[in-house]
Amino acid sequence: MATPLDDARYINLMSFKRDGAGVETPVWAAPLDGKLVVFTNRDSYKVKRIGRNPKVRVARCDARGKVLGPWLDGTCAIAGDPVQNGRILEALGRKYGLQMRVLNFFAGLVGRDKQRAYLEISLLVLLVCAMPACAFLAKSPALKSPLHEQLRKAEGTRIEQVAKDCLAQEGWKPDDIGSFAEGATVVSAKNAAKERVSVYIQPPEMDPRVTGGPGYDDPFWVCLGHDLANPKAPPAEAPSGDAP
Repeated sequence: MATPLDDARYINLMSFKRDGAGVETPVWAAPLDGKLVVFTNRDSYKVKRIGRNPKVRVARCDARGKVLGPWLDGTCAIAGDPVQNGRILEALGRKYGLQMRVLNFFAGLVGRDKQRAYLEISLLVLLVCAMPACAFLAKSPALKSPLHEQLRKAEGTRIEQVAKDCLAQEGWKPDDIGSFAEGATVVSAKNAAKERVSVYIQPPEMDPRVTGGPGYDDPFWVCLGHDLANPKAPPAEAPSGDAP
């Protein structure tokens, strides 16, 4: 089974500290057995974080880690079987070709190839393709009634405003200016712990209509459904002071 990130040149891998803060790292990743596989230094902090907490989030990104698509939830395991490590190395070699061979050559010269850890990332998503477009089908609150139906009917600008309001209610500070990524409107925000979150509002033909965002058990999703179902009344006009 393919993943939505099989063709990504880089992915941003977010692992979590003891206090729950996410740490992002751009890495190479290759598809293998329906998962994404990665190599890194076995003494790196992300390996230690993943050893404590296998929950991760991943997203398509550029070489510097700038996120270019929706965050996807998953779990990450550290491969310990030498045979599986070899298969992971082969998968990365198939994808990155000469670059990977050169990297392996110099790593072998200084012994760094013996210091590697190999990671296997399982995503909580399925890639579904149907006309008129392909969509990411996730285990998301955006696919559950009644929010699913509310999102399908709502205008994108309304979803954007409600998403900003709900993020603010949950302690996030939305960015003043939104952005776009791969056809989606992006609402990004940060909190007091300097964590960042991005909500991706997809075109009407996509399902789910909203991807990314806080964790699926976050009150944000309840707020989103409530506020879409109960539009706020516009503020009353101030009296003019003149008698009719």
